[in-house]
Amino acid sequence: MSEYKRTSLRNFVKEWKSLIKKVKGDDWAVYPDPGIYTLNPEDITTPTITYKTGGRKPYEKSARKPSFKNETQSMNQSDEVIIEYGQQFVSFLKLGIYGKSYDKVDITRELLEEFMIDYTGYFRKKGILELVFEQQFEDDAVDIKGEVFVKQEIEYYVRHERTKKMANTKLKEIQDDIELPDDYKAISEIIANKTNK
Repeated sequence: MSEYKRTSLRNFVKEWKSLIKKVKGDDWAVYPDPGIYTLNPEDITTPTITYKTGGRKPYEKSARKPSFKNETQSMNQSDEVIIEYGQQFVSFLKLGIYGKSYDKVDITRELLEEFMIDYTGYFRKKGILELVFEQQFEDDAVDIKGEVFVKQEIEYYVRHERTKKMANTKLKEIQDDIELPDDYKAISEIIANKTNK
């Protein structure tokens, strides 16, 4: 079993926001991307960073469905095993940096990229399998309720895994309870007798 936890993109974003708050305090405001468009321009502190998912897909062709990862004995019941399944995904996380000054937005973007590099190890320990800068999009000027803001947007490749644990009765005990049809039972007895000789 890996020493790292596994996590969803949603949990990663929660960790990311929490870490930004701890490290940057109130220097950077963080919102989901659509959220910034609901604010009044005078309430937007700059720089503001927004986030949104730019897409999600299975990591590989084989990851289109959950696969077996691990089996452990239940601590509560001796006749149960806990089976763990996992499914890896690649998500694209888009981060937008908004501000009134181009220079301030540009500097904030660079600081955000450094922040992502500095804390990649931390995010891996929290369950992210891979976190890599993917691309920067074209600079833009956006209108939010009549106020114009400079916007730069960057995207990160995030590989993560969703896991599911299920309790199952041991396969052998299930097999012991199954009554085989007469023909199969007879064949089984013949094989068992030959093996005992």
